[in-house]
Amino acid sequence: MTIMTPHPGGAILHRGDEWIASVSQQDDAAISPHWRPVFMVPDMPATRAKAKKIGATIVVEEQQVPGSVISVIKDPVVGNLLTIM
Repeated sequence: MTIMTPHPGGAILHRGDEWIASVSQQDDAAISPHWRPVFMVPDMPATRAKAKKIGATIVVEEQQVPGSVISVIKDPVVGNLLTIM
């Protein structure tokens, strides 16, 4: 496994070319430490559309991150955030 640091305060854990996990520093004291699951999906627009259909909120439509694009979704039941890429 290789750890690559794409920006100060963060790192991505790789196994070969596969992105396994990432961590980043949270500088906002109002946000407590937390985990956010990331799901790899084959079609982000279709996944966002399905999420909206079942009542989820799209918090971040699309955001460029090092090596990929992500969307952040808030689940309609408990309000947890999850990321798709």
